[in-house]
Amino acid sequence: MSQASKAYARAQADAAVRAGARVAHVDDEVLARFATDAGLFSADRFHPSPAGYALFATTIDPHLRAAAATRAA
Repeated sequence: MSQASKAYARAQADAAVRAGARVAHVDDEVLARFATDAGLFSADRFHPSPAGYALFATTIDPHLRAAAATRAA
């Protein structure tokens, strides 16, 4: 992930938290997989492919479940 992308992600996360949202960070291992596996990108090489979206979904699932459990309580 480039420095510009990291700065943008931090700004998005900060704005989301200030607005009351939770942020599920994608860890460095997942980002490294995107750097080495072209199959995780769609044909435009910018957006994730279905496999890339599946990887993100798997990664953020524990965060979503924790948020849902907190909300239900």
